[in-house]
Amino acid sequence: MIRFLYVSLVTVEYLKIHLGLTGTVRHDAQLAQWGAGVSTLVQRWCGREFVQASLTEFYHTNGTKNIVLRRRPVTSVESVHLDYTGYAGQSQDPFPVSSLLREGIDYYLDERSPGLSNTGLLVRSKGVWPERVRAREPDKLVAESYPLRGNLKVSYTGGYAEIPQDIQFACAQIVSFARRSAPFGAAPVMERLGDHLYKIGQIALMTAPELGSARQILTIYKEMPW
Repeated sequence: MIRFLYVSLVTVEYLKIHLGLTGTVRHDAQLAQWGAGVSTLVQRWCGREFVQASLTEFYHTNGTKNIVLRRRPVTSVESVHLDYTGYAGQSQDPFPVSSLLREGIDYYLDERSPGLSNTGLLVRSKGVWPERVRAREPDKLVAESYPLRGNLKVSYTGGYAEIPQDIQFACAQIVSFARRSAPFGAAPVMERLGDHLYKIGQIALMTAPELGSARQILTIYKEMPW
């Protein structure tokens, strides 16, 4: 299970400029709350975190040349361990020194520019990342293949040192919508009298310019299954 520790993607100062607000403290608490909440929603929708951090993560090798590191872009890989009995660090003696792989010999990081990998691909230099082990269970005549689980340990640095402007803008657009719709409880207010319908506040996705714009921007950052 991936545990997300979300950090705000947009500052109060950015939101105040975007919304045309002045003053130092009047709106700060509200904007900070909205910014944090929207940042969490955005990263959950995208299925990834964006703020740069140093991480140690466990992966299942998949029988292909590439493993996709979760937090991108990747700026450096500190170490990679391959241990068939590592079990995500939960075995009795996980990832000993002998399981350490050699950068440039056993693996390399797919860098499209020096010191930066937007793809986050950890490439196996020779062959593929092993996919399965064989084991024989009681009452079975032949050994069966099973996927390896958490057998690759990667320590690396990934994420954006500075959040891209389009992500900040998308967050600000969503906050703008939240602020505009807040007086109506973030839901349409409707009254009907005979054949007449009176409506205040329209928040359907397709009719809210801010949400449509934000979704279009964020689509390119959305995590896709491999």
